[in-house]
Amino acid sequence: TEIHQVARLAQELWPENTVASLEAEMYESLNQTDTAFFLYYTDNQAVAFAHAQLRRDYVE
Repeated sequence: TEIHQVARLAQELWPENTVASLEAEMYESLNQTDTAFFLYYTDNQAVAFAHAQLRRDYVE
């Protein structure tokens, strides 16, 4: 699945996490209406991702 591809890429950034745990965290995050993941493909292979989420808390 695409979430698995995002989790695989995320593990390269956070190798102390398993792909399965990152995937579960991402599925949980996607249950929120203000979250999105974007995949970038080169030659039909996912090579990068972006995670976007709206914040509503106070930030200076």
